[in-house]
Amino acid sequence: MDNKETEYLMKFAERLKQLRLRNDMTQEILAEKLSVSVQLISKWENAKSAPTFFNMHSLSDMFEVSLDYLTGKSDVEKELSKKELETKLDELREMVSDIKENSKSGTHINTNNHNSKFQSVMGLANLDASTLLGLT
Repeated sequence: MDNKETEYLMKFAERLKQLRLRNDMTQEILAEKLSVSVQLISKWENAKSAPTFFNMHSLSDMFEVSLDYLTGKSDVEKELSKKELETKLDELREMVSDIKENSKSGTHINTNNHNSKFQSVMGLANLDASTLLGLT
């Protein structure tokens, strides 16, 4: 196995365990859901072996993450569909319009409310809406 394969296998092992624990699953429960042995789950989580293509897809579907995320090729858990992206952009446009309207009329803007809504819409934990829009 070359270095890149080893790197991906290690990243996969780390991500699998993280996703399993995040979803409150034991190795036994995951093994049962995939119809594999607990020993095989352990081997995957310890980077001793890799799942079949079918099992990789099953894991991706079960945890609702992309294959690229699962294998460590990407840090984006799930790619948005075009429709999902358009919906998020529409929500963001509406929020920006509301903020601009309020700032023009001199109405006090609750940036905490907008920040949490913005983070929810965009899924970004470290981005502050008022800073982004130049309101602070």
